[in-house]
Parts: sequence; structure tokens; C-alpha cells
Amino acid sequence: MRRIDAESLGKNELDSAHKSGICFNNLLFNEVGWFVDSKRESSGEPDYEILGNPGEPDRGPLFTCCMMEERIFSHENGRFHNWWYADLYDDLIVFYAPFKDGEKDTVPVKAWRRYNQVWRGKE
Repeated sequence: MRRIDAESLGKNELDSAHKSGICFNNLLFNEVGWFVDSKRESSGEPDYEILGNPGEPDRGPLFTCCMMEERIFSHENGRFHNWWYADLYDDLIVFYAPFKDGEKDTVPVKAWRRYNQVWRGKE
């Protein structure tokens, strides 16, 4: 995919069939880890596990998808970064800012479009 100017996308293109969801990168897990540690230290919450195998000894309770939705993706003050609302089209992915009144912003902030890479033949 190749990055394109998000402002170049027209309303008709954005209204076409797509799937909506949340997209995040690996840096979000650093922030979530910090959050879990700080809650344990400040209020005595359990030492939640973000990743791991259920059979591991001394494993704390799992930080679930519901907890991610409630504490991370719905957080009022925008403390958590490195995630976006996203719309996935056949040849396009569009990202929206996550922190605007708890709703998806109507203006895309980033976009990538699929393109056909032309590779040079071996000589």
C-alpha cells in the first residue's frame, strides 16, 4: 500500500462499502502495560496480564477485550495514543482520530491505497 493525501478522498468514495474497526500499533501495549502497573501501585488492583499462556504459574488475571474497550479505547482524556478508528475498503484503508467526543471524527487523518508494484525483470 502507498500513503495518500487523506484530504483527496471524496465523500462518495468514503461512503462505499467498507468494514469499520480499531487499528493500533505495538506501542499501545507499552502504554497499557504502564497503565496496569500504575493502577496496581496506586489502588491495589491485581497485576493483570496483557499477553501470556493461561497455564503459566503465578499468572495474574487477563486484561480482557472488554477492559481494553472500557479503559483504553473509551478513555475520556485521550491518555492512550497509537490507535485510530479505521475503515477498510477493497483497496484503501482510512484512519480517523480517536479523540473527539468519543465518536469517530468525520475527517480522515491518514490513508493508504493499494497499488500494483511493477518489479523489474531479471536480466
